[in-house]
Amino acid sequence: MRIYTVHLKRTADPLFTPDLGAQFVREGFNGAAFVFTWLWALACGLWIVAAILFAGDLGLALLFELVDLDGMSQLWATLGWHVIVGFAAEDLRRWTLRLRGYALAEIVAAENAAAAERRYFDHHPAMAKPAWR
Repeated sequence: MRIYTVHLKRTADPLFTPDLGAQFVREGFNGAAFVFTWLWALACGLWIVAAILFAGDLGLALLFELVDLDGMSQLWATLGWHVIVGFAAEDLRRWTLRLRGYALAEIVAAENAAAAERRYFDHHPAMAKPAWR
């Protein structure tokens, strides 16, 4: 079982259906963020996070030039940076959602994202139907 956090957009519009804007974020390590760091953030639309991760990659490369580390030390330092990004990726996604006006609505345990959505909307039937119907 995986844990997903459900985030809903805060709005004052009574006709807004929260299910259309529901975001499900998985807990745990993100392999794509581990491999691609700032490119992953760009692909997910996390612009601020992408800029921060790019600055981190650039800063690490500049540090390597200043300190003149050997290749193996550079590899381990870069691998360590990527591991940190992989573990922090989903938290960075939640942070971006919070900046965009989303709030944590619930925590759901399910086998995958589709099952998490089904489980959430089965327990909140009013959320699955527009308010104006």
